[in-house]
Amino acid sequence: MKKKLLLASILRPFLSLIPSTNGVVVITLHNIEEIYYDWFEELIVMIQNSYGFINPEDFNTEKNSDCIKVLLTFDDGFFSNKIVSDKILSKYGVKALFFITEGFIGLNENQAYDFASTNIYPNSVISNDKKKQQSMSWDDVKSLSVQGHSIGAHSKTHPKLIDLKKDELEDEIVVSSQRIENILNINIDTFAFPFGTPNVVTPEAVNLSKNKFRYVFSNVRGNVNSSPCNYFIFRQNIVPGDPMWLIQNMIEGKLDWKYKNAQKISHKLFSNL
Repeated sequence: MKKKLLLASILRPFLSLIPSTNGVVVITLHNIEEIYYDWFEELIVMIQNSYGFINPEDFNTEKNSDCIKVLLTFDDGFFSNKIVSDKILSKYGVKALFFITEGFIGLNENQAYDFASTNIYPNSVISNDKKKQQSMSWDDVKSLSVQGHSIGAHSKTHPKLIDLKKDELEDEIVVSSQRIENILNINIDTFAFPFGTPNVVTPEAVNLSKNKFRYVFSNVRGNVNSSPCNYFIFRQNIVPGDPMWLIQNMIEGKLDWKYKNAQKISHKLFSNL
């Protein structure tokens, strides 16, 4: 985080010289701790005033836009997502797409902490405050759906898909989403790959996702128009606390040049599937 901010700060005077990229931009967030609630509200106001949100139900990769619009997504299923939805998104009339990890939903405090530290953040050190890693209950997820938000699937256990056998892949991607549909009594036509980079997502996983979903999202930076296909859609990952000027440059595509290699690999692997 500090390294990214330092580099961006050094380059900030030159970013204004880079033209903005129009089209739909998908941003993704994960857990939002209480200390960042005010920051999150500032983010929502900034996006609404500067660009505008699109409802997930209106998302369509075949529609081009001559301006920038933002689709808001959340990954994993942290309880903090429900809180900011109730406190902030409802206040501004913003609808979001929540990708939930089946095995994370409904866990008690200790179980959720262990799941988050082992499965969601396997290479990171997370806070010892277990309340900060609390997951949503199934009733919480149902409430989001009733409020007009969209629910997507995010696997059963949040694995690195490259490590799985074919039957395990199918359970994580397809069968898990069907179980979520049965629990919530809804149709799910979107999926987000866990981790979502081309070094952990395989062509086999993308092909499986095509059998079930209309749109599948990655974690490679870029806007929708630059994505290789509907089954590996680029997103801009936002970290709580990121300054607004940095987020604006992300949304406008002015930092995408840093991720050209990941984009190039993604196109090579997935554009012809």
